[in-house]
Amino acid sequence: MKNLTDAEQKFLNHDWVNDKKWKLYLSNLYPFPSMHNIEKYKKKYFQKNIDQNLDINTNFENKENEQKQDFSNFYSNNNNFYNYNVKIPMITLLYCTFILCTSVLYFILLSLNLSFYKV
Repeated sequence: MKNLTDAEQKFLNHDWVNDKKWKLYLSNLYPFPSMHNIEKYKKKYFQKNIDQNLDINTNFENKENEQKQDFSNFYSNNNNFYNYNVKIPMITLLYCTFILCTSVLYFILLSLNLSFYKV
């Protein structure tokens, strides 16, 4: 293992799971970064907000283990905010279709009634 600078050691020891500012920063990223890009955003955040001496081009060896742990903890603490997969029930689709058709019918009837008053 190579010798780490103080900034790199701080980065590795940083408590990402309990850092509320990091979670807010991560949740405001659009589009949400993939698992492979999370470390890049961590480094940028750390350099901007915690220690400016961190070299963002440095690669760390325990990257994958830390990434998986932090990413899963982020989701578990936020109640799967980004995993919203709900199928629309068929009755909702039918209801929306009914409302749309009814609205079009009333629009046609209204336009016909108005045309009778024009002489």
